[in-house]
Amino acid sequence: MPHSLGQVYVHLVAATKDGIPFLVDGTLRADMHAAMAKTFRTLDCPTLRVGGVEDHVHVLFRLSRVRSIADVVATVREQSSAWMRGRGLERFEWEDG
Repeated sequence: MPHSLGQVYVHLVAATKDGIPFLVDGTLRADMHAAMAKTFRTLDCPTLRVGGVEDHVHVLFRLSRVRSIADVVATVREQSSAWMRGRGLERFEWEDG
């Protein structure tokens, strides 16, 4: 019997609230990208690339077969916000949308 395989890749762009450049420090930014990639992996959504600049992040990831995009994005946003706050950036937030 033939089998089918489908893979959905998502390009996520997440901007900081009001464009505040929370990610100016290159080390912090790289650590944040690594933390985000780890969160994606725990959701069975491996990343192909994570990058960005001071006020936004780009992520290319493969969507899990059992999770919705909305659930994945909400979880990553929540966990990365908590990660940033854990490093003393209490005002850190992602832009809505």
